[in-house]
Amino acid sequence: MRPLAFAFVAVAASLPLFSVACSSDTTSEPTVVDSGAVVDSGAAVDAVADTGPACETPAAPMASAGPVTLGTCTAVTACGGALEGTTWTYSAACTDDPTAQLTSRCPAAVISKVDSKITGTLQFYCGKAVRAATTKTHFDVTFPLSCIPALPVKCSQLGGLIGSQVPGATGTCVDSQTVNACDCAVDVAGDLSDSGAYKVVGNQVKTETETYDFCVKDGTLTHGVDPNSQLKGTFTATKN
Repeated sequence: MRPLAFAFVAVAASLPLFSVACSSDTTSEPTVVDSGAVVDSGAAVDAVADTGPACETPAAPMASAGPVTLGTCTAVTACGGALEGTTWTYSAACTDDPTAQLTSRCPAAVISKVDSKITGTLQFYCGKAVRAATTKTHFDVTFPLSCIPALPVKCSQLGGLIGSQVPGATGTCVDSQTVNACDCAVDVAGDLSDSGAYKVVGNQVKTETETYDFCVKDGTLTHGVDPNSQLKGTFTATKN
């Protein structure tokens, strides 16, 4: 809460001045007229307002990685809640499965060693929402050569093609020990970082770029994402 403004006014009391006349002098002293109160211009300053410290978002705490479930996600049951003046650390999430984008193009592809995490924080201070969070998904995939385009493409070149098919993906591929196949290690990064003014309207958070449902309950914040966001899903954070 911002401190109330205060003001001090120091007013020196006026002293009446009197004319003095000598009985033996025929010339009278001029009368001095009191011009009213005298304002002290020293240490006390008239109407100085203390506006207090500027509102700032505190430094975000260190955040550990939480698990991400890939695939079909349950929609957020929006219930609203108090957000201003709070900091949250992401503890879990559910997002679209990036491996599905590859297997839909190559049903014979074999996916293994899938691991997905979310790390970051979400803060609401001074009417601003500051989110610094990322998701990272790693998996291995073996592509049979039958899935590779008709143009001659070496396994070493396949990683670049994966990046063009899956947003945020980078891949490294080598000749597989399995005949007529490529073994690839794929990393997919999802960026949730943004900062800007926000307002709560009903059970939704509205910023300049997105609108999403949210629910604060028992020290946990659950929120969705804007329908137009590249990374779909639901996200869970714990209050600091």
